[in-house]
Amino acid sequence: MTYALGPNWPEDGEIDIIENINLNTNNLMTIHTAQECYHSGNTDQLGTTGKTNCSQGSGCTVEETSLNSYSVGFVDTGGGVFATQFDVSGILCV
Repeated sequence: MTYALGPNWPEDGEIDIIENINLNTNNLMTIHTAQECYHSGNTDQLGTTGKTNCSQGSGCTVEETSLNSYSVGFVDTGGGVFATQFDVSGILCV
């Protein structure tokens, strides 16, 4: 798992850039926050919105739709790079 933590974790949050739950075969990007925060389900994203409340349990999630985004599919295609852009307008994971 690759992640970024706020300076006062967990209050300042956590971003999981590469994550998996149970036997899921696709990458699952997740944001966890201590205070109430919601993912808008922005249509500019390439993945599928899952949970939208970032402050509850599993956080807000976006699942990659590509089968080569995690695990064996990722390895079989030679791997790759995940990047996260922090910006005043929001956070972009690509």
